[in-house]
Amino acid sequence: MDQLRILRSFVQVAELASFTAAARTLGVTQSQVSRAIRQLEHGIGSQLVLRTTRRVSITPEGQRYLREVRAALRMLDEAGDALREDGHAVRGMLRVTAPIEFGEYLAPVIAELVAAHVALAIDAVLTDRIVDLIDEGFDVAIRTGPLVPSALRTRRLGTAEAVLCASPAYAKRRGVPRRPGDLAAHDCVVFTAKRTPEWLALSDRRGRTTRVRIAGRLRANELRAIRRAALAGAGIAALPLAMIRRALADRELMRVLPDWSPPAAAIHAVFPARSPQPPRLTAFLDAMARSMRDVARPT
Repeated sequence: MDQLRILRSFVQVAELASFTAAARTLGVTQSQVSRAIRQLEHGIGSQLVLRTTRRVSITPEGQRYLREVRAALRMLDEAGDALREDGHAVRGMLRVTAPIEFGEYLAPVIAELVAAHVALAIDAVLTDRIVDLIDEGFDVAIRTGPLVPSALRTRRLGTAEAVLCASPAYAKRRGVPRRPGDLAAHDCVVFTAKRTPEWLALSDRRGRTTRVRIAGRLRANELRAIRRAALAGAGIAALPLAMIRRALADRELMRVLPDWSPPAAAIHAVFPARSPQPPRLTAFLDAMARSMRDVARPT
């Protein structure tokens, strides 16, 4: 087995934590993958993979080696893309990470891309952890809100407008606030992932701003849980408009204080600087920007 195939086998075993899954992905037998790992370990004189009857894990030496191998394979893939006559074709593996709550916006975009480009594969990992793109081998990350300064390149994809909402059942039971200050007397579903969850900033169309203190018996750190709570009548919630657009259209939820809105959140893609930029990344960024323009349209 040539060295390039051996290295790709190692990366697949590390990423999938399974010899069987790695073999299936590579289109080879499990014994070929096992032999490739043994050859690699023998060649560098260090154990890279720990294999038991229950699980496969990567040793600390293997983790360090994995970072270097991923970088080398990425460079080789990009060099090959640049030299092919169809170097502008959208092909290869694109690894994407995004917040968990962003999955419902990401899914239709990647489905559209893989349908349009038969040589493209996408590995999407949804996590609220800030991923190290270089060390963990990702091509691009979607991030919302303020960005931490870094050496990564950025592209603004759009803005997520937020609104206040409640179910008709809650409005019938408790009424609706007429002004921002009235929120203090209502049950609110509190989003605890914010820096100051008990305070809600609002602005109106005339440019006025205010901050109100909110409280409620239900608190959650994940927006999908808050949406479900609002649908169930637990209280008033501040949610991204795109997340509840259908519920508003179906009258499962209603706008509360429609002249006032929480701050909108900027949505960015961040990615390592590469020259030339892989066509698969460009296609993904363009598709995400188009999608975010669609979901940001007002109701």
